[in-house]
Amino acid sequence: MTLAALVCCVMTTAVFTACGDEDTPTTYRYQIALDKRSSQYVDQVLYNATEEKDVLDALNQAIKYDGTVYTHYSEKQDDLMKAACEAVKKEYADKVPNSIYMKFDLYRIDSEGGNSEMAEIIGSYELGQALTKPYVAYSVVTNHDEAYRGLKAKKAALDADVYQASFATLKTLVGIHMEVTDTLPSGAISTTRLDQYSVFEDHYKDMLGNLYLDTEKDNNAIVGYCDSVAQSHANDTLAVDAVVAVQKTNFLTSECVDVWRKTFRANKYK
Repeated sequence: MTLAALVCCVMTTAVFTACGDEDTPTTYRYQIALDKRSSQYVDQVLYNATEEKDVLDALNQAIKYDGTVYTHYSEKQDDLMKAACEAVKKEYADKVPNSIYMKFDLYRIDSEGGNSEMAEIIGSYELGQALTKPYVAYSVVTNHDEAYRGLKAKKAALDADVYQASFATLKTLVGIHMEVTDTLPSGAISTTRLDQYSVFEDHYKDMLGNLYLDTEKDNNAIVGYCDSVAQSHANDTLAVDAVVAVQKTNFLTSECVDVWRKTFRANKYK
């Protein structure tokens, strides 16, 4: 059963449990569901579907699920099932999985006479390279909205050429990412998304959203490139501050830190 189906079980219980007979005996069954983060990067070589299937099959065998029929118990078997899953985890951890990350959740399903079910996670089992090595995703972060608002507020006080040059500089440094709303002749509202990459986003667009092993070499390469670009635009006309940062976010902890950050200071005011 998928995780979505399990959630459905919980929701169903919220509706029907109150109607059940208090004397109806409760039985328990167990099942394994793959956490969605495990296949988040399925298009990358860091994910191994065959390896995942092997672990999933082993976990199902450990909880005595043959793929078609669940075993129902009159009493909870939590400790027994968790110990069996821990043994599988240890076996495959010793083999050093190739996949970056796999997480399997052990559910206990409480059933009352087959009429209602309550699903509860009683254990989670993680495997993969990310448990021992830092994998990160990169992003380009800017003060895009603030910068354009600031420039718009100064427009009346700026010379036209300074305003246009500043707009062009912002376009280069932070890109253009906004929604343009128009009213059609029919009265309907049309919203169009306008996206133009900045020089930083364009350079890194193929790596954004992917996972990489965090290395000093890659960090130094990012700093070197960004410093070079910043230097080449150091004297561009700019009537407001523009902030650009390249950040990395740890896959497991979600901790986010700057690899590189630069504030391009306003140098034209009128």
